[in-house]
Amino acid sequence: MWLERYAGTITAIAACNFLVVALIGHFQFTVAGIAPPDTHIFGISDADLRPWLAGIRNGLLTRFMTLHTFTLDLTLPYMLLAAFTGLAFQFGNRVPRLASLPLFLKIVGASLLPLLYTIADNAENLMVVVLLQWHPSVFAGLSMPDEMFGQLADLLRTATLWKFIFFGLALLVLLATFVASKLQTGKD
Repeated sequence: MWLERYAGTITAIAACNFLVVALIGHFQFTVAGIAPPDTHIFGISDADLRPWLAGIRNGLLTRFMTLHTFTLDLTLPYMLLAAFTGLAFQFGNRVPRLASLPLFLKIVGASLLPLLYTIADNAENLMVVVLLQWHPSVFAGLSMPDEMFGQLADLLRTATLWKFIFFGLALLVLLATFVASKLQTGKD
């Protein structure tokens, strides 16, 4: 499988993308001491979200959307999905119990948690875009009702939390598979 063969290269590219996203997010899009919403493990509070959105809208919106949201942060979850899946195949095929599974089960087992991470990250990005785009100048002077803002902020926090949970679980499973593969190669 090509994904297994190029897992190292894909992982290196994904790691570089992650580093660039983290550094750009921290240095370019921290507003009033508040980091972007996707960096808050338990989700950003309403008290921090409102000033961050206002600060991004005032001069940074185009740069945030083009440099962060629609380029690097859009590709990162898919790169991590490919990297985690490829590495899981690579390590899993060294463990006889995992190597003997049917291909379909290998694909599901290797990609399920990274896929759930990707879905949660995309949902998080969608919520940020919706919250950023709802601006009085866009909607002819209409402001977002507080109840709707609260619901969207809750969805953003939930997506962020699940993103980190699925990422952590995928990393743990990958680590366990790696350890199992190293223990197996020690027996050979």
